[in-house]
Amino acid sequence: MGGKFTNTKYAKTVDSLVQATKGVLNNPYYVFTDKKPTKVTYYRQNKAKTTLDPASGMNYAHIGEQAPIKFDKILDFYLYGIDNIQTTLEVGEFGLETEPIEGQAIVLPNTIEPAMGDFFQIDYLKEKVLFKVNDANSDTLDNGSNVYQISYKLEYIESIDKIEKQVEKTYRCMIGNAGTDFKCIIEDTSYQLIEKLESVLADLVSAYQVFFNAKVQNFVYKMNGYYFYDPYLVEFMIRNKLMSYGEDYIYVHHDTPVARTFGFDYTKTIFYVLENPDELATRAIRNTASAVIISDINSLMTTTIDKFYEMKYNDDNLFNARVEIIPGEILERCKSGELYLDTDPVEKRVYNLMIAYFKKDYDYIQGNLIDLIRQLDYTPNQQFFYLIPINIFIISHFIMYLMEKTTG
Repeated sequence: MGGKFTNTKYAKTVDSLVQATKGVLNNPYYVFTDKKPTKVTYYRQNKAKTTLDPASGMNYAHIGEQAPIKFDKILDFYLYGIDNIQTTLEVGEFGLETEPIEGQAIVLPNTIEPAMGDFFQIDYLKEKVLFKVNDANSDTLDNGSNVYQISYKLEYIESIDKIEKQVEKTYRCMIGNAGTDFKCIIEDTSYQLIEKLESVLADLVSAYQVFFNAKVQNFVYKMNGYYFYDPYLVEFMIRNKLMSYGEDYIYVHHDTPVARTFGFDYTKTIFYVLENPDELATRAIRNTASAVIISDINSLMTTTIDKFYEMKYNDDNLFNARVEIIPGEILERCKSGELYLDTDPVEKRVYNLMIAYFKKDYDYIQGNLIDLIRQLDYTPNQQFFYLIPINIFIISHFIMYLMEKTTG
């Protein structure tokens, strides 16, 4: 995971182009690469809301106040193979009224199932005109996906306002999700929420830079004059690419050698449970760690006059100072699902996102998340050293939830 969900970064775009070139023959969509995409606003019939004549099952009008057909509006949709529409529309003084404008186009697999009676508007045209789908035929690719070829014809002129009155819901096409496990057509309200959450992710990554120590090139926090480094938190950030949200690339790495039992020890931390939330109730979490001074000569943290301590979750030496990672009260509320109230202190309410995540309370995350996070004062202390990466992880997973095909 990582990167921007609604706008792929340049580096990833270049990488995807290289991979596509290497595996073009195995790509079920390569047959469309010679056809130009055209961005349209597509009006798909909403069969559940459409009412037809009860006797004949037919409708008498497609567009207009009395029309029984309802539509779902899809923004940023792409049709492939539409050519020369702009030229045709501009031919002659009465070109729109006298020349038949029709053609064929291809609908990318795993997007929508077009039907006769759908409409679309070509976004780049100055004229606000509607094209009607007169026919839709499907074929099956080798991977089982259905590709559709539609026949269209210019049907209505200056009818956009009328068809807008027949729109039930507005969706947006995320064409980059075609052929993936994520929804290609998503409700516009969810899309706008995703964009806001992406902005929050970028802000959180930026806020976390207060913990980056330039001398040792790593994330640490300071307490009582000493610096503390947590390799398990670093592992959590690496595994989930948590610092990849935002404009700047931030390299996250281990500063000290990890023990042979590191992978096993990681499964006992809150970070592993965040990755596997269903194990919260059954897995014993080591929520305290001892602070052991870093003495490895290969570590940058031994090259400064400051003292750096490393968090060890499997250390039983009673003489080492111990640090509680997440307040015990918070872990109990994560198990019970009891959120803090608006009247509770803000230093407690900041953990509500974590509690809601384990509770699978997506309504809370959607309704209160942005305002709560924007209100926080991100001071460079131990609490936010752990809480910010955790919140980044949870928000990114909520975005994935909004995009999953199983969520409606």
